[in-house]
Amino acid sequence: MQNELVGLGRRLLALTIDVTMLFLAHIPLSLIIREMTVSPTVILLLDYAIIIIYSTVFISGRGQTPGKIMFLLRVISAKGGAITQRQAAIRAVVKWTPMFVVFIALAVMSPPQADPQTYLQPDAGAIQNPEAAMPATVVTLVGMAIALVLIILARIHPDRQAPHDRIAGTYLIRLQ
Repeated sequence: MQNELVGLGRRLLALTIDVTMLFLAHIPLSLIIREMTVSPTVILLLDYAIIIIYSTVFISGRGQTPGKIMFLLRVISAKGGAITQRQAAIRAVVKWTPMFVVFIALAVMSPPQADPQTYLQPDAGAIQNPEAAMPATVVTLVGMAIALVLIILARIHPDRQAPHDRIAGTYLIRLQ
């Protein structure tokens, strides 16, 4: 099975296609959602729910999201065969939660837009209160470190399983 396992490049390309499709679908949805709520945290929680549903439905249905279809990839159960809806849901939650935790933390920590200390001075081009931006910078750096660790964990595993595949009991394979 080693020759059927997928490297990082195809995974990232398929992920890019899926994220692009979700972003394009998000544009009209965000216009509607923003009319109902102005809270960035609520919007991110809705985005999180949408991406979990998207991943679960496509992966449990045929083992492929549209991005995986384009790059001839399929998610299979570690026991062989199709993956269950439970495995697809676990895989989606474990895959997307670290990223959304960072985004939601940034949304919660960001000051309200009406706060004058967050505006840039037109003449100086600098933030009036740089200490207000420090926690967001730390959360961003921690998020980037988490992403790097997850990529390294997928690369060094002998079966090239990402952490979400190991936890869900799945493999991502390349179709011939």
